[in-house]
Amino acid sequence: MRGTLILSDNSRVVVNGKSEADCTKVFSYVRKLIIPSYLDGAQEIFTKGTAKFSTRQVKAVYVKAFAGHRDQAPLWAKGL
Repeated sequence: MRGTLILSDNSRVVVNGKSEADCTKVFSYVRKLIIPSYLDGAQEIFTKGTAKFSTRQVKAVYVKAFAGHRDQAPLWAKGL
C-alpha cells in the first residue's frame, strides 16, 4: 500500500506501508512535524500496487525536507 499526503503547496509525503491503517498512522505523526498552514486542504491518497515486497521491521531515525531534487542539500533535517 502506498499512501501519499499532498500538502497545500503541492509537496508530498509518500509512505509505503502494509495497509492503509499503517500509512494513516505515519501520516498522523508526520502532520505534527509540518507547518500548519501547509496542512490546509491536505489530501490523503492511497493506492495498492501489484509488486511483491519483502517485509522488514524498520524504525524512523530522521526526516529531511527538500526544496528541489534529492541530490541538493536539504532545507532542514530533524532527528526523531
